[in-house]
Amino acid sequence: MFNRKEIDLSSWKRREHFEFFSQMQEPFHSVTVEMDVTKAYQRSVEENQSYFLTYMHAFGRAMQDIENLRYRLVDGKVYCYDFIELGSTIGRKDETFGFGILGYDPDFNTFVKNATKVIEKVQATEGLCVEANDAMPNIVYCSTLPWTRFTAVSHARHFDERDSIPRISFGMRVFENEKYVMPFSILVDHSLVDGIHVAKFLDKFQLYLDSDYPSVSK
Repeated sequence: MFNRKEIDLSSWKRREHFEFFSQMQEPFHSVTVEMDVTKAYQRSVEENQSYFLTYMHAFGRAMQDIENLRYRLVDGKVYCYDFIELGSTIGRKDETFGFGILGYDPDFNTFVKNATKVIEKVQATEGLCVEANDAMPNIVYCSTLPWTRFTAVSHARHFDERDSIPRISFGMRVFENEKYVMPFSILVDHSLVDGIHVAKFLDKFQLYLDSDYPSVSK
């Protein structure tokens, strides 16, 4: 069960920003960058862990750290959630994919254990498993494009429905200039999240990709 607190819009320092961007037909803005995943990839190889779950955990950890990325608009009200669950596309051998909620846990081993069960379940089923994305409001939508070194990404969305959930895309890992880099795209609602919050998030994400935390016991 998630916990949340309602933001008092009357005293919120971003009240005018919220009202201004909420009137936009397309209030979302996006940034695409390349993340240095050298240490994260090397750590996953050394510890015989999933590279995907290694960078997803670093991403989830950074997502929890930035309060504005935990804001969600629900029935016209803004709430801040205690934590954000990680929803992701999960590929299958037949080249289809389904949606799954990988969850999040600050302990890496627990996260991997729980996420692996979700991945195996989705891979053993057919179809989109769309109901997974509708399970909770405190979620972030992630997609992986490991075949592409993209420089920009667009997302399918319902423009006739107000939606404040961030969209994330992870791209192909490439070895260049003695390091591994991965394209990363983040799409967020400008009524809730400004450029400075995205920049702080990217700094945190890079920090956790580079960190030796957590040490995985073999």
